[in-house]
This record gives sequence, C-alpha cells and structure tokens, in this order.
Amino acid sequence: VPGYVDAAVHAGMAFGTLGPVSNVAYGAGMGSPTFAALRATVGALVLLAFAGRDERRVSLRSLSRREQALLAMTAGAQACLSLALFAAYGAMSVALVLAVYFSYPLLVCAASIALGRERLTPIRAAALLLSLAGLLVVGSRVMPRLVGWVARFGSRELFLLVTIGIALGIGYLAHGFG
Repeated sequence: VPGYVDAAVHAGMAFGTLGPVSNVAYGAGMGSPTFAALRATVGALVLLAFAGRDERRVSLRSLSRREQALLAMTAGAQACLSLALFAAYGAMSVALVLAVYFSYPLLVCAASIALGRERLTPIRAAALLLSLAGLLVVGSRVMPRLVGWVARFGSRELFLLVTIGIALGIGYLAHGFG
C-alpha cells in the first residue's frame, strides 16, 4: 500500500496549501469562480495523469444511467462546495473557514445518527467526542498560536512551509490511526 500512502500524503500537501494559495490569489485580484475553475482544472489534469496508471479503470459508458447521474450530481455538488469554500477564503480568515470545513464530517455523522441511518455505538460516540474535542482544542488553542508565531517572521515562504508541514503531519496521523 505504499503507493496509496504517497498519494494520500501528496493530496494532504495539496489541500494544506489551498488556504495560503487562495489568499495570495485573492490578494492579486483573482476572484472565487476563477480560482475554483483553476483548481478544478489542475485537479482534473492530475487525476487524468494517474488514471492511466491503474488497471482498474472504469469507462463512463460502462456505468448505468443511474450511476452516470449520481456521478454528474457529485461533480456538481463538488463544484458548488469548491466555489463556496473559495468565496469564504476571500471573505473571512482561513482558520475560520477550515474550522467550519473540518467540522463537516462531524455534522454528517451526527445527522446520520439523528436520522436513524447509523447507530450510535460506544466506539462511534467516543470517536465523535474525540474528533470534536480535537477540533476545538487544535482550532482554538494550538493553530492560532502557531500561525501567529510564524506570521511574526513576515515570510510567506515560511508560512507556506509550516502549512505544508501541518498538512503532512495530519496526513501521517490519519494514516497511523486509519
């Protein structure tokens, strides 16, 4: 599974740079729709580059109409999510946007339990509480101090390096627990 770990680490690095890169882009005058389209184009090119490396490729024609419709709806939902995310980066601090963004899985899990689609097992309850506590502690205590300390140096390169390091660390921890 080393190839998958490498892919996950690279994806984490790319995701970790979105906030700082979008702030630079917005500072240069780029709008949210343009940035979202640029991100989608780069992502599609990367996916196409990796698609040819695997024997398990699936042709769109081999999908049923229902599967094609679900794929199209997923792509549309992802486009809306990306546009909203990058519009939020332009309107508020990256830390606040990411706090809301990372709380989304918790909200989905809680909604699934509330709607009766998932059972609230003791392990799931502990995972939810641990995730929420981690999000609150890291989001309200650790990250603001770390980002403030790095920002005092006034170096965009150092800020980007720290952001990539945080993304790598989160990816490594997720892999260790996953």
